[in-house]
Amino acid sequence: MVSTPVPEVPAAPPLSQNVSEKALHLIIEAKELTWARITEDHHSSSQVLLKPGERIERRASDFFELDIGNAGGIDLIFQGKPLGSIGKRGQVIHMRLPEKGQERKTP
Repeated sequence: MVSTPVPEVPAAPPLSQNVSEKALHLIIEAKELTWARITEDHHSSSQVLLKPGERIERRASDFFELDIGNAGGIDLIFQGKPLGSIGKRGQVIHMRLPEKGQERKTP
């Protein structure tokens, strides 16, 4: 019996490849009920209503823009570092990470 050679199928790229391209990492942890709008790079924004104890993670290549409806109700961790207080309970804020002038340098 003659066997037919099976063509090689190229392996799929590793799943981590897309994540590594997006070097910025943001974690939002809710202490109180908090509304947030998050924009990653220049893509469309997403809105979330976080309940106490909820946590979300986002990745971006260049920047995040955030609108927070209760600045005292969340903790932000950017690039593995807690940002501390970003505002008071009930305060509405707009922020960009990294801040202008602190953009990530590409090698």
